[in-house]
Amino acid sequence: MSHEQLTSLLQFYDAFSPILADYLTNGTPSQQADALYIYPIITSQILSIVEVVKTEPYIFQQLGNHLTANLLSDAISVLPWTNNDGLNDVRSSVYFWAVYFGLNTPKQPVVDQALALAQEGDKMPEDIKSAVYLAVAMYNGSYGYIRLVGIYEEVKDDSPDKAKLLMALSNTPSVDSCVTTLKILPPSKRLGFAGLMLRFNAVCRDVAWEAYAHESEILWKEQGSSATPTIVSGMKDALYTPQDYSQVVALFQRNRQYITDDVAQSVLNRILINNDFVNANN
Repeated sequence: MSHEQLTSLLQFYDAFSPILADYLTNGTPSQQADALYIYPIITSQILSIVEVVKTEPYIFQQLGNHLTANLLSDAISVLPWTNNDGLNDVRSSVYFWAVYFGLNTPKQPVVDQALALAQEGDKMPEDIKSAVYLAVAMYNGSYGYIRLVGIYEEVKDDSPDKAKLLMALSNTPSVDSCVTTLKILPPSKRLGFAGLMLRFNAVCRDVAWEAYAHESEILWKEQGSSATPTIVSGMKDALYTPQDYSQVVALFQRNRQYITDDVAQSVLNRILINNDFVNANN
């Protein structure tokens, strides 16, 4: 993927975002259905790009600037934080990414609004909790981190809030907090949490890989080759550097009895593809 192709994709988002936003609230039923179909495709593409470029300042800033100025901003202009309009899934993803990219302008103070909504606690609608928890983790310092940990420990294991809180905690901009969370989590949650950090958190990336490799080896010893799909799926889309390549090779060599050559090569090929993408767009 060339630099021009990435720019073209972002320009495509820019051009169509006012139309999609208008379709959400003012369009015919058919147009609204189109918008509800397209938004998840776009947010999935955003995720795929973020997983690779979060540690590349130029590409990440380019991505964030385009999204907060156009696609996310246009959607938020027609999507209030709370509304019984049947647009909960779009609202959840739009506000999540707006918080992630730090949209906080005088006209659209999304981060500040999210932090204010955090004071409502259990009264928050489910569809905005991911964004609100994320804002607390990313922008409310050590107080926010301690608060989220407390909520996590109080929430029942079968609550959907558990996953939302883990996602938020995986994005804390503090290495110490990332390490602390890994220590307090039960062993069954550590691999998944390390995977979230790998995918979303540039600050804790080294900690994330060390934990991911360690927990992978534990899981392989416990479950054998049946653990391979879980381990592979959590790492392959987030790695791209030559160092990543070398570390994955070493991990696979130490555990070669659990992973086939074809699967190992598919992961390494993905890392090379991701590296090409970054090099072409930097």
